[in-house]
Amino acid sequence: MKKKRKLINIHLRTLSLLRKRKKSKEKKKRRNILNNQATKEKQDKVSKNKFTNRVENVTIDGGTIFTLFKNPDNVLNIVNRLDKYKKSSNKIRNIRIDLSHIIEIDLGAISFLLAKVNELAKTQRIRIWGDAPSEPECKKTFYESGFLDYMTDLSGNKFKKQSDNFIINVGSEKTRNENVGKTIERSIKFITGQETKYPPVYSIVQEICSNSVEWANPKKSKNTNWFLGVSYNNDTANPVATYIMTDVGFGIINTLNRRFGKYIEALKLTKDTEVLEKAFDRRYGSKSGEANRNRGLPLIKDRFTKSYIEDLVVITNNVLLDFNNSANTKIMSGSLPGTFYCWKINLKCIEIWNKVELN
Repeated sequence: MKKKRKLINIHLRTLSLLRKRKKSKEKKKRRNILNNQATKEKQDKVSKNKFTNRVENVTIDGGTIFTLFKNPDNVLNIVNRLDKYKKSSNKIRNIRIDLSHIIEIDLGAISFLLAKVNELAKTQRIRIWGDAPSEPECKKTFYESGFLDYMTDLSGNKFKKQSDNFIINVGSEKTRNENVGKTIERSIKFITGQETKYPPVYSIVQEICSNSVEWANPKKSKNTNWFLGVSYNNDTANPVATYIMTDVGFGIINTLNRRFGKYIEALKLTKDTEVLEKAFDRRYGSKSGEANRNRGLPLIKDRFTKSYIEDLVVITNNVLLDFNNSANTKIMSGSLPGTFYCWKINLKCIEIWNKVELN
């Protein structure tokens, strides 16, 4: 009997021990779950803070006057701010360009903004979006400029073509050259009613591009970023095609100072406006020892002097050079990182060229 009672006691103690062990395991399991949850929450918090620290949200206000001709300094300020974010960084930058308050805008400013946005878009860590102008006329100009042909909406859908105006990416490839040729022919059709070639404009585009590659650092020449824009007026009695061309790069003045600094000093040129004017007169280039050096700028001036084009304006670095009215030529407070060209053609220009061709 005693033996049986002893066995029962041993069995009860064993069951009690097993229950204690089970409770201990369950308690440990619950503690581990709580600890794991706490660790995960901590890691998530650290990860979130890390990501937050890696993202920089930037807003650039376009102001009220966004024109290269009337208020170039504001455009320069915006472009240079964008240029600042091009520098390498571990942060992901979301850049918002707010043009909603603009009450005055022109194709030149739009085109140069596009060239800069296109350049930054190639950087994986930069995402750009923005707000279009709210003012009706500015909104119309912006939408009809051709800018949106290179953009998508927030859903990733392309915008529909808004007008006959064009802004096309220019390069050395055959397809791009064909697009340039077709764009020029369309502009001639707008003026004359016939889609024909107009060599003076095509030669200007070619020279601007070749001049940019020629002056550029060979290692960076593949990244040249040219845009040709064409817009049309609404005057059927006197149709005019306005061309703008942007070259995001070093700019003419910076390149000349770097290449021909001593030669410029020898000519006793004290103002950057004088330096640029002499470049279009082909005063530089002989020191380089290269036959093709600096032919492009004099050719562009030649097309203007012979009236094949009109109203030629060049903005580069800190200089605005107006070939039509020297009173408008000036030193700007800011510096454009590249070069901007603008010129016009009308029926008179084409008639003068045709007479030369016939002779």
